[in-house]
Amino acid sequence: NFLSNEADFQNRARLDVILDDATSILNGKRFYIDQDYELFGSKDSTSYYSARVYNTMFYEDKYYRYDETSASTSFLGDAYVNSNIRNQTDLEEGSIEAGLTYDHYILGYFKAGVARRKYNYGYNRILNLATGFITNRLEGELYQFKGKFAKRIGDFDISAEGGLNVVGDLSGQYINGQAAYDFDEVNVQAGLSISSRAPDFNYQLFQSDYVNYNWQNGFNNIEKQELFFKATSDRFIDVELRFTTIQDQTYFAENLVFNDAMEITGFNAKPFQASSDITYLKLKAHKDIRFLTHFGLDNTIMFQNVTQDESVINVPTFTTRNSLYYKNRFFKRALQIQTGITFKYFTSYNMDGYDPVLGEFYTQNREQFGDFPLVDIFLNARIRQTRIFFKLEHANA
Repeated sequence: NFLSNEADFQNRARLDVILDDATSILNGKRFYIDQDYELFGSKDSTSYYSARVYNTMFYEDKYYRYDETSASTSFLGDAYVNSNIRNQTDLEEGSIEAGLTYDHYILGYFKAGVARRKYNYGYNRILNLATGFITNRLEGELYQFKGKFAKRIGDFDISAEGGLNVVGDLSGQYINGQAAYDFDEVNVQAGLSISSRAPDFNYQLFQSDYVNYNWQNGFNNIEKQELFFKATSDRFIDVELRFTTIQDQTYFAENLVFNDAMEITGFNAKPFQASSDITYLKLKAHKDIRFLTHFGLDNTIMFQNVTQDESVINVPTFTTRNSLYYKNRFFKRALQIQTGITFKYFTSYNMDGYDPVLGEFYTQNREQFGDFPLVDIFLNARIRQTRIFFKLEHANA
């Protein structure tokens, strides 16, 4: 929610450097099952009800690996070895959830269950540094109670869901609630979400052949509260407003690398936890204007504002995206084609840098980027089940 390159504003993040002899790989396998069994129920369309027992199972085993032929000490800092760097982080986790659902035409939809999650993250070595020991693994399990409710009353929809870690090595909880109402030509939604969760594992534990990339932290849970309002309409402008507050946000920040002459030679990232609250406001408006049967102008503009004592979240104040397109069908409607040009612009800001060892973005506050247009040319076609997509990005570069 905070990066400028979210789904509808894909502004390319800047890479500080490309290391020719380095590669990073994310690989893994995933297994998922979702099943339920009806205990009793009625299929009558006017008085339906159904009681079911459900079960879901999830397992994932993946790793992130960073390989480098020779150490880039001038860029990434000192290393324990000078060649054949091979850092690998493993994560194995799985969960089993079971519970009951009840759907009634008058009472609404109810769901309650218990989930067990087990995780194993880390490395195959323990580090003995001058500053202390760094363990090899974060391993544990937790049990979570989960619930959900939803009901439609006329044109009014309400829903709520939540979860609470009742036993285990990680504390946390979340609750989400929203309501929606259909007016004649406008659908209005409003909602609230509150959550408390542990930081991602790579903030808590990381090991590398590079000296600056070894840490073990005991960060607090990230606390987050969000209010949102959204109105969508085919006739009027779509509007979305989000207001978020965050406590104890974790983030990667730029750590400068100096040579003997105290000149900046490189950059790397280190994890931190914000000591003060952060508030984030986003206001977005969208309108797709159709004209001359087959032409359209799709417009989106977004305003963002962050209030913070530390530079944790950097985003552009204004972002706009405008697409002029032509859309039609040919050959007895067998071929659907859409082509056009997209104009994008965002105000200058301290765009996040990218750390190749972590494979993560980090906050930097030395250089600003933006305040220039980006023009894309695209062609999108569909012939029955075949899709063809072409895009020339930043054609005005």
